[in-house]
Amino acid sequence: MHNKELIEWIIISKLLLKAHINDFDFEANRGILKGKSVKWNQTTDCRSWAGASCEAGGGVIGLDLSNKFISGVIDNSSSLFRLRLLQRLNLAYKNFKFMFPSGLTRSLKLEKPNLEMLVRNLTRPRSLHLDGVNISASGKEWGQALSSLTNLQVISMSKCYLSGPIDSSFSKLRSLSMIRLDSNNLSAPLPKFFAEFQNLTFIHLSSTGLTGGLPEEIFHAATLQTLDLSNMFLKGLFPDIPPNSSLKNLVLSDTNFGGPLPESTGNLGQLTRIELARCNFSGLIPKSLLKLT
Repeated sequence: MHNKELIEWIIISKLLLKAHINDFDFEANRGILKGKSVKWNQTTDCRSWAGASCEAGGGVIGLDLSNKFISGVIDNSSSLFRLRLLQRLNLAYKNFKFMFPSGLTRSLKLEKPNLEMLVRNLTRPRSLHLDGVNISASGKEWGQALSSLTNLQVISMSKCYLSGPIDSSFSKLRSLSMIRLDSNNLSAPLPKFFAEFQNLTFIHLSSTGLTGGLPEEIFHAATLQTLDLSNMFLKGLFPDIPPNSSLKNLVLSDTNFGGPLPESTGNLGQLTRIELARCNFSGLIPKSLLKLT
């Protein structure tokens, strides 16, 4: 293991062991919450540590602290924010209790360090999971903070108190295959530039307050398989679907789309799930849909 990385992980392991990390399991039958301590042995290879993953040469490339309760103190100088080789960071859905410089919070809230500081030294992350973390940033702030992560393939930031609109700087993330931003207050039209992401397979933006119509360009994303835009203020006519669409899951329930469904809906030959409940569609179901099996 590289000396620098070893030193950083020893610091982090001491910090987080002191902070009492517990991994919680829920027994559905009994309704009991059980906690399991995560222990990192500093005398062993970091690849054996719970939540940590390393490359063959010993550099730390993954950190998964999702669904854990953590309490303790982390300040701006923590080595957690200096892992330059980190490719995967998962802090999703946890009950965090950290003492940041701004004070004690009941849930993890990025203030100082903020999102920009968190990702500033991450030169090649491929996945970023921050679901449930209180980021509280405007579209320009969080968009520009992420725009340098051009190798990012997966971004999952649901319930992060993000506001919109989605900044144009987000269009720099051309390697994205998965975008999950549901349950944030974006309150703006769906960006057309999503259709320019050549590897995009998954868009989940339900309950984000998106407005306006559905850009026809989205359906021209050749690799798109899942599109969930449910529970929003989107309206207008349903756009035409190009031939040979790869879309498998289409969820538009609880929106204000209206008018007839176009005959081109039959081009969704790979469709396995469609939800159009509580919309304003009218007219007959297109005969082309009978081709879908």
